[in-house]
Amino acid sequence: MAMPVLPDDILLLICDNLLQHNFATRNEISSLLRVCRHWHSLFFSAAWRSIDVQEGWQIYPLVCTVRTNPKIGHAIRSLNVAWDFFSEETVDDIEMFRSLVEESSHSSEHSKEWIKYLQEGCPDAWLALLIPSLKNVTSLCLQFPHSPTFFMPMVARVAAGEKPFDLKPAFQKLEHVTVKMEDNPKAAYRAQDLLPFFSLPAMQSFSGNAICEEEGWTYHEYPKPAPGTSGIKKLDLGSWGTNNGQNGFLNLLKLCKGLESFEFQHDDQAIWGESFCPFRPGQFYTSLSTQKHSLREIRLNNQGTHPWDPEVDFDEDLELGTFGSMMEFHQLRELRIPWATLLQVDSRNQPTASFSEILPASLEYLSLADCRKEHFTMIIEALRDLLKHREKRFASLRILEIQPYTVYRKPGANYVLWADCLGVPQSTIDMFAAVEIECQKMGIHFRFCQDGTHEIIGIRGHQTTNAVCVPFGSGGRRD
Repeated sequence: MAMPVLPDDILLLICDNLLQHNFATRNEISSLLRVCRHWHSLFFSAAWRSIDVQEGWQIYPLVCTVRTNPKIGHAIRSLNVAWDFFSEETVDDIEMFRSLVEESSHSSEHSKEWIKYLQEGCPDAWLALLIPSLKNVTSLCLQFPHSPTFFMPMVARVAAGEKPFDLKPAFQKLEHVTVKMEDNPKAAYRAQDLLPFFSLPAMQSFSGNAICEEEGWTYHEYPKPAPGTSGIKKLDLGSWGTNNGQNGFLNLLKLCKGLESFEFQHDDQAIWGESFCPFRPGQFYTSLSTQKHSLREIRLNNQGTHPWDPEVDFDEDLELGTFGSMMEFHQLRELRIPWATLLQVDSRNQPTASFSEILPASLEYLSLADCRKEHFTMIIEALRDLLKHREKRFASLRILEIQPYTVYRKPGANYVLWADCLGVPQSTIDMFAAVEIECQKMGIHFRFCQDGTHEIIGIRGHQTTNAVCVPFGSGGRRD
């Protein structure tokens, strides 16, 4: 019995679903290319669309494959790469790459150094050599062990249109970049080293963790793009983990011409066990104000963490500043932020601002983080003031969310790092009952949020522990 003939778009739809839902691997899809010439042509792009490199030594064979068959490089749309600094595999014969190295180098000295590192099997050097072949890539996910010596300078040259990229451009379709560090707590990326990504023409979003603004590092210095020239609309410095921005990442935010979404989750440790800097609301307010004409979502340290060592001494002369009014953020729809940051609590733990004075009329979703029992009375008074002005000032408000600091572990829950395993104490619910009733009358959805940094009360003995919790099934992301 002959196999029924299906239209090409149906076959491609089946292939896409197999890959999307992990019913088939890329190697299994690649086997379809050997069925017939038509299927080779039909499924070629799907087979090479997404590349996942989990070991540094795998970059070299990928470069060889792409160099031998340039169509593969053109087919790659998504590239996920993670590596250690050096692989254990040395490369003896690199003659087939020598001309590409010389063409892509900015000097003969650079060319010699590059060849040396290629022969030593340095994944950073080999990944840089892959860049000229990535004509159509739209998404990069990179896990570096340090600020790359070859790859990022090459990205900078691509962004600047230097030779040979003036005539053979690369990364012109790159829209989404993620850099992250998962296994090495002492690794960190300097924000300055990520500037080249902000100069690429099609960039829409950038996300990352372990990013800090430490001064004094001696890596590459890249040209700074002109302010207001980057097309990035989403800057996520929190969903994948914590970061430390002692300057509020001003050098990144001011580059954007119309940033719509910003997330930052803070860690007092800029570099684990070595460098510390507390959260500085004033610096972030200055940075965010450069985008007040366009920002629609702000998630600012609503799930940040605290130093491992509570005895750490910070620089007493460091000015933390206050956050300031958001009245001119006319596009803002969602705001998630510690209540003390927003209400500019002073050294006496007293608010110096009110919601009606600082929030924009456009706000639809307000989430107040780090709400501790000793501050409930002040928070409730501030919320009553907000609701009193709802009809005239905050008609758009639809969701009001409280993130209590103290929660309890639900009976039978074995994993306290999932927010779904935690509950809100009845005493907290009772304290906010009047606010919830008032919200219901006004059509506002009032709720509690269990993800973030908490003091967790155990079921037995009321023992407590601190933990950073995320929504169940988020895979580490805090949505």
